[in-house]
Amino acid sequence: MVEGTLDIYWANRDEPSAARRYRVNFLPYGPSFPHGGQPNKEIVGEEYLLNNLVDLQAPIMSIERRTERAQQWILEIRKLGNLSLDNFQLTDEQFAPFRRAQNA
Repeated sequence: MVEGTLDIYWANRDEPSAARRYRVNFLPYGPSFPHGGQPNKEIVGEEYLLNNLVDLQAPIMSIERRTERAQQWILEIRKLGNLSLDNFQLTDEQFAPFRRAQNA
């Protein structure tokens, strides 16, 4: 497991008629990274964001509970435009899209 902060930013909040775009970043705790900042994962569409948030949670938790938590987070993003979740844990597989290539 990798522990860190999951940040979600509603990138085009000022364009209400456009498809919603979100930038998701996971910054693990621990030593800094020699290759600079971690890459963002861009997600288009609120339903796709919901599915990603459900998938990023611990698989041992029920799907109903993961969905409920993800829906609460999306409500907060709608209200504030962003969300930061501290002490968030990802498996190595879940963390892979956020990991910068070693040869970058």
